Amino acid sequence: MSGQVVALRPVRGASNVVARFVFKRTVRIAVIWGYVFGAVIASSAIGYMGIYKTLLDREKFAASFSSNVGINALIGAPHHLETINGFTAWRTMGIMILIGSIWAILTASKTFRGEESAGRWEMFLVGQTTARRAALQALLGLYASVLAIFVLVTIGAYAAGFYHGIGFTLQNAAYMGLAAMGAPIIILTVGALASQIQPTRQRAAGMTAAFFGAAFLLRAIGNAVDSLHWLVGVSPLGWVEQLRPLTGSQPLWLVPIVLFVVIVGAAAVHVAGKRDLGASILPDRDSAVARLGLLKSPLRLAWRLGRVQLAAWLLGLMIFATGFSSLTKAAADAIKASPGAEQAFARLGGAPHVAATIFLGVVFLMGMTIMLLLVTALLNALREDEAEGYLDNLLVRPVSRGGWLAGRLLLIAVAIVAAGLFVATGGWIGSHLVHNGLPYGTMLQAGLNAMAPATLLAGTGVLLFGFVPRFTAIGLYAIVGWSFLMDMLGSLGNLNHWLLDTSILHHVALAPVVSPNWQEVSVYVSLGLLLGTAGWLNFTRRDLQNE
Repeated sequence: MSGQVVALRPVRGASNVVARFVFKRTVRIAVIWGYVFGAVIASSAIGYMGIYKTLLDREKFAASFSSNVGINALIGAPHHLETINGFTAWRTMGIMILIGSIWAILTASKTFRGEESAGRWEMFLVGQTTARRAALQALLGLYASVLAIFVLVTIGAYAAGFYHGIGFTLQNAAYMGLAAMGAPIIILTVGALASQIQPTRQRAAGMTAAFFGAAFLLRAIGNAVDSLHWLVGVSPLGWVEQLRPLTGSQPLWLVPIVLFVVIVGAAAVHVAGKRDLGASILPDRDSAVARLGLLKSPLRLAWRLGRVQLAAWLLGLMIFATGFSSLTKAAADAIKASPGAEQAFARLGGAPHVAATIFLGVVFLMGMTIMLLLVTALLNALREDEAEGYLDNLLVRPVSRGGWLAGRLLLIAVAIVAAGLFVATGGWIGSHLVHNGLPYGTMLQAGLNAMAPATLLAGTGVLLFGFVPRFTAIGLYAIVGWSFLMDMLGSLGNLNHWLLDTSILHHVALAPVVSPNWQEVSVYVSLGLLLGTAGWLNFTRRDLQNE
């Protein structure tokens, strides 16, 4: 049909295709954590009513924890603990800030620098958009995913309000959902800017994690030391805490949060429009002395590519354990002063114990949760190598599938062992700084005990990777979220044991509160090895599945 002119029409919806793409890739994990946060809020309120039934019991509990330096630094400053609203906000905000921030660190670096390194960003930029507009759309897509957290937290809190005696209003619930969005949105925005500054995904995640660590430390010091309480107002995570949902709400703290997000987000979008594709504010060196020592096998290559990220996780884990274990003495003194507080904390381990070990047990529980997230990140990186086609470049050479996966699993095993040792060492150092620590042998046993759930999760992740690789990420996050939720519910009251048994944290002794049950540890490790072997065998036979 010579001479015919075909009119090209713009594709409908092309202006927000990046936002929709980012939203679809990130909303599933956000929904999982939204469910977990909403359920923790509801269970905390209901459990508080079941444990502290009289005003006298609640006042004793509030008196015990209101001045507890260690707990205040770890969870946040309490307000009106003698009320259901005050207790629920205090117990849940610290959890949501910590887990929401870790999710945001991983998600932001993958969405921006990770997608650019994979070549997908280039495909967007040849369409009906610009680099600056695409960065803005990506941010909006991430913010839309965070809205899922807002919705589910609001639903969870409002549903709890129908329970007799709680009475959360829709306004209370919506404000709680708004507070739950605070930390993820702040960290996502910082991650977007870090991805423009740093040349690789690992460095962008490391820079974002450093910001989170500094903000978390400022908030912790401000809550622990009265004369330095002004540091809470300096920390962006402190702004989120100062919102004080459910009790004494202070919505004016939304102003610095919004200003921070707008300014940092605008900076990220501006820089994205100024730099070349693949470039960064802090670029890699154009030339360097060739070092081929870690390029002679897939195992050495994996170590070379992942060692910086692993080192950052381990260092952060040790700083966490050292910092909060150094508050052992102050926390122990407050717990000793209240039988009710000792009973509440000992419920996590099953029986009352020495006050210092009770607080250390809580630190190790949080350390176990971080170790689970570390394993999840490492297994997701393994799946990403297949999904992005990186694995194809190795398998066309004389490299076997089984050998490649075995090498990567060896690195994950080393990471689990190192994480357990770092938690134990950090806990020992921190507690001995205040002359209130346990022998290193006891702390080492607690660290070995903490490796058990991480090993089982690793085996489960390899099973998913071997049989249903596309569900590796969502499956692992669902297991971690569910296990953490069940552990929180179990600490509040008598939950059905069939539900508790589904948590990979439930059967592990909360060392050093109680001595590790080595039989249970061996079962966890054996089951993890069995599941991992099944996944490894099936991976050697199935087709590669690229996204």
